[in-house]
Formats: sequence, structure tokens, C-alpha cells
Amino acid sequence: MRYPGKVTHGEKLADVPDGAIVELDAIAHLIWRQQLLRWSFYRYSSGETPRLSKRSARVPTPASIMHMLRNGFRPDVHESTQMK
Repeated sequence: MRYPGKVTHGEKLADVPDGAIVELDAIAHLIWRQQLLRWSFYRYSSGETPRLSKRSARVPTPASIMHMLRNGFRPDVHESTQMK
């Protein structure tokens, strides 16, 4: 679907690969190591929605990057993703 200045598509959270950004309720999250991490300018933090939820989300990550992530590419991520 195309929006002025923004291209997104819908996808089930369980199908989104690690390293992709998703948008839930207009809030950006990173999918990383079976976690759904809420994005902010300062860090990632645990969200309330389970990673393997049957819920769908908007995905702004470009199709070419999604293809790379699905085929094994692992991006460097901020140290705040290493929460315990």
C-alpha cells in the first residue's frame, strides 16, 4: 500500500523476521530474538505485545531488506536490545 512519503505493508507478527521494524498502534517496534521491542530515540524497551502474537502489524521495512533478513542477514542493533 502506498501513502504519501511512506510505503508499508501488513504482515502477521509471527511472520516478521528479526531485524525488521513494525508499527503497532502508531508506535514503532523492532522484532529481535523473539522479542517485540518498543523504539524510542534513546533505547529499545520491552513492549506489552507478545512477539508471536497472531496480531498483524504495519511493516515499513522495505521489501528488499525483508528479503535479506529472511535469508539470514543480521543487522547490528543498539545495546539496549540486550535486556535481561
